[in-house]
Amino acid sequence: MKPKKKTIKDLQFSIEEHSHSYGKNIQFFSKTKWGTISILDRVTGYGYRDIESGYTDPDGYFWLASGKFDIRSYPDLTIHDAIQKIKDNANICIGYKQGKDK
Repeated sequence: MKPKKKTIKDLQFSIEEHSHSYGKNIQFFSKTKWGTISILDRVTGYGYRDIESGYTDPDGYFWLASGKFDIRSYPDLTIHDAIQKIKDNANICIGYKQGKDK
């Protein structure tokens, strides 16, 4: 029998909270052998909340999908499919690495 592929709901997310005068930001992240998946629930500079999902590959390249995009809303996606979904929905950073673009 083939081993079950890991899905988003199988991941353990670490949590960091940061309070500011304009509200609280909460970051969730999970490091996998394929890179790091992160979710940021934050107050924008315009005063409303947004949720962004990001992916950083093992080489340090980063993709960020903002606009209420929470990868945890897709709990049955495999990790590989979730990474691809973040990349496909990236609208802020698309394969960005300081000093380089992919």
